[in-house]
Amino acid sequence: MKYSQLLVHALLIGNIAGGCSWIHKKGERTSKDAPLPPVCDAETDPDCSPKPPQETSFALGETVPDSKGIKTSIGKKDDINGSGQVVAPGVNEVKTLYGADRAIDWSGLDFIQKQKTASESKDEETILQAFNMSYNYIYEQLDELKDAGYSIIQISPPQKTLNQYGIWWELYQPLDHRVFENKLGTEEELRKLVKGAHDRGLRVIADVVLNHMADPLRVAPQDPLRYSNLYQPEDFLNYDIFLDHVRYKFEVLAGDVNEIEYFYSPDRALYKKFTAFLKERGQSSQDVLRDQDSRMVYETAFVRKVMPWMYSDLERLTRDQGVTISWKGDYPSCTQFGQAVDCASNSSFKSTFTSLFGKGALIVRSYYYELTADKHPIYQNEWDSLEKVAVKWYPGLPSLDKRSSVVQGTHVDLLEKMVRLGIDGFRLDAVKHIPQEYFSGLVTQLKDRLQGEDLVVDGVNVLQKPLYVYGEMATSKADIANLYRQNMDVTDFFLLDTYMYTTVFDESFDLYGRGEENLQKLRRSALEKSLKAGNNKNWQVALYPEGASKAESSFTLNDFSAERFHKNLKQAIRFSRIHDSVVGDMFIIKNYQQAMLGHAYMLTATDGRVLVYGSDENVKVNAGADYKEKVVLAANRFRQEAGRLPYSDRFQGKDFCDNCERNDLLFVDRGDQALAILYSGEEALALKNLKFPSLKAGCYVELMSGRRFEVKADQSVLRPRSSTEPTLPGRSAAFILPAACEDKEVLADISFTRETGKTAQAELPEYPVYLMGSFNSWSVDAAYELEPLDDSCLGATVAMRAGQKIFKFADAGWKKLDIGSRDGNALVWNQETRTLNKFGELNETPGNLVLELSEDQNVTIKLCQPTTTFPKLTVTAAAK
Repeated sequence: MKYSQLLVHALLIGNIAGGCSWIHKKGERTSKDAPLPPVCDAETDPDCSPKPPQETSFALGETVPDSKGIKTSIGKKDDINGSGQVVAPGVNEVKTLYGADRAIDWSGLDFIQKQKTASESKDEETILQAFNMSYNYIYEQLDELKDAGYSIIQISPPQKTLNQYGIWWELYQPLDHRVFENKLGTEEELRKLVKGAHDRGLRVIADVVLNHMADPLRVAPQDPLRYSNLYQPEDFLNYDIFLDHVRYKFEVLAGDVNEIEYFYSPDRALYKKFTAFLKERGQSSQDVLRDQDSRMVYETAFVRKVMPWMYSDLERLTRDQGVTISWKGDYPSCTQFGQAVDCASNSSFKSTFTSLFGKGALIVRSYYYELTADKHPIYQNEWDSLEKVAVKWYPGLPSLDKRSSVVQGTHVDLLEKMVRLGIDGFRLDAVKHIPQEYFSGLVTQLKDRLQGEDLVVDGVNVLQKPLYVYGEMATSKADIANLYRQNMDVTDFFLLDTYMYTTVFDESFDLYGRGEENLQKLRRSALEKSLKAGNNKNWQVALYPEGASKAESSFTLNDFSAERFHKNLKQAIRFSRIHDSVVGDMFIIKNYQQAMLGHAYMLTATDGRVLVYGSDENVKVNAGADYKEKVVLAANRFRQEAGRLPYSDRFQGKDFCDNCERNDLLFVDRGDQALAILYSGEEALALKNLKFPSLKAGCYVELMSGRRFEVKADQSVLRPRSSTEPTLPGRSAAFILPAACEDKEVLADISFTRETGKTAQAELPEYPVYLMGSFNSWSVDAAYELEPLDDSCLGATVAMRAGQKIFKFADAGWKKLDIGSRDGNALVWNQETRTLNKFGELNETPGNLVLELSEDQNVTIKLCQPTTTFPKLTVTAAAK
């Protein structure tokens, strides 16, 4: 560290810094030196007497920011009725947003960067989800993003997308994979961003939509599923059923046509399959259709054979009614509460059939084409059934048939275009809807296509650089997510879901109303046992095991092997908020402070990669300055410097203080030199008899408050005697890292002896000793109190601005240590000879130390009495 020089004019007493004790003030000091007051006599002038020292707080951390929900429009969309017809175009979509009032700058980063620590960055990977941010907006912040410790920038989908109203979800409705231009910017602006990021050692990954295309009824309702001839209808899953549905909407609803007659007419796609099914079993479709009960029975057999994912719902829901279905060939038989019943005439069976399929299983108006609404009986299982999501569409979004060579070729084109632009990896949208090994097949084709080409972008060979991939796995079912972790990193919705129910701290907390039933599903015996044992790190490992190293989540095109890439379980991406939990409809933490504590938890208490949400280019619409929040920046710095240290769980709350055994308080110890404290209680918490058993003796700094302190060999905390007990503010986070104890420049080291020409008639007074002067306007109330460092030394550190500083040291009676003020004189320190060799004039100033600071400094004053007669002074300083 480079220090500025101090010119010492006069010294007599003063300074801490042998170790790293830190003084506190009796009151707030002024930023500028005030005019010096006249000398007064404390014995004759009552106003000149010092006032008793006031207690000051010793708070660790800061309350995390809060945000009230703001009800606002996030854009427009067409209001479409159940028949797929536009009832009202361009209707505002109104949501309650949390974080919409957080229009903040990078000032928090400036504060965090000023905190000097004794540890180094380990380059832990933190991903910024630059959601809905334009390329130019991100480019303007690259320097700050680098300084903040973000290593990967994730942009929203770059390909041409629906842009009718500019609402966020239109970016996830592709129109053309071949064109990179949408509301985020042009291909040239994207290339500029990637180059700027690479110049700063950052990487850029792109959100990629492979599963589906834009809603065809918004694009070309009269000629759907073509997309500028990029695809043909045959390139989509179950396109024939969809076209039946489109004809029903646009040709039939306007007329007086019966649903049964329409969907059961000979030219309907699903009816053709049903007719073939009946024919194989010797049945006439006309005979079956004449009898409604007979049709219901055969349709049940048809669904079981052709669409088993639909039959599983029928079987489950009838079982809930006490009805069990068994089969003899293709004919079902039913029992209800142990008694044989006729399926077709049983009211429970018939009502369940109707609740799923309406008038008939071949009418796919609501069940098959559109993902069902909340009120539908099977809705709760739709997203967590791999069978269903592999064949069903998103609501209104046509799923591409991944078996199509045209689809695969177009997707390889998309990935190639990205790597040629320098993109460093991919986030796969809706990966649960994509066959598990589909992406590795695309990479294999891309490798074969580029093999032998000398493709260099930004000085790096594209075939040899690591490319990272992870998938959006929107499920809180750990078993489903683990299936995909064999193929790539996946988002850890399981952890977020559990955090929402329990806030991590309290295992019975259920603020978000998901219900005890869901809690029981999440909390199986191993998990509950781990929580009750106070295991803060491994509480979820039983259900969500740790994956391989981070390096194995990336690949190079040059030597890519699908078999090798799928060999090991990959990692989980942890997060507190993403776009779906801000402007979307799932996993929403409706308390901004809790979300901020969630960021802090993910960044300090979990391993692997962490995703931080950011979307503040238009704050109200996007609602997310999370990545600039001071608590997030502090947590990320903690992660960068301590993330590779083991999270040991050696200690519980009771080991840190007498009243720390609480459900709303979490200590995250990283090795023996880093500690995060997360507190979700509403009121400030005084920590009785605080000690830090997880930290080795030494000096530390808390990043949020900037408070520095020392941990002694007995694990206690060295703090000012006149301060209150250490406290945690309500809803707060604290991040403690080691600080250098010797980060000082020695300015003077004086032993007072008779060689000065004058006898220094001073001896070290008993505690307390105060320090005041021009830097605090000679205010007794704002005086600093020197702390005892050991049995023979006192000390203090004071942050001071550049310029001349005059000090006075005295005990509570202002009599002892008042050397040099007699007759307006003070001892003068000779910088060249390093001796006190004469008295000097101080123009009636009641001071006994003068320093000239060439720039802002942290001045440390240590006062010791090595002999029984003469005190010793050490003055050191460091640049702020």
